[in-house]
Amino acid sequence: MNEGLASRIPNRFNFEDYTLDELAQIGLSDLNKNNYTVNVDDYTDLIAHNYGLSNDHSNGRWIRNLNEQLLRKVAVRLARTGTEDLSTITAEDILATKL
Repeated sequence: MNEGLASRIPNRFNFEDYTLDELAQIGLSDLNKNNYTVNVDDYTDLIAHNYGLSNDHSNGRWIRNLNEQLLRKVAVRLARTGTEDLSTITAEDILATKL
């Protein structure tokens, strides 16, 4: 918006997008850090599926938002079923999170 800004800051940095594998590593690390267990293959399939359909390729924020959506689906399932296992993310949760 400020045309003069580019002339005052001549440096430009381009950051490559994370690969799907890197996004999966970031997401799994976050889930593991919070003591969740998930089937790695199902989770990586979810990432590939949703990322391909998403217009938001903001990388780190994108995977954090996906995990938050996934955990909301887990919470809905737990409230509906009354299951006591709070740390397992099921295939049902992953399917519910797919776009």
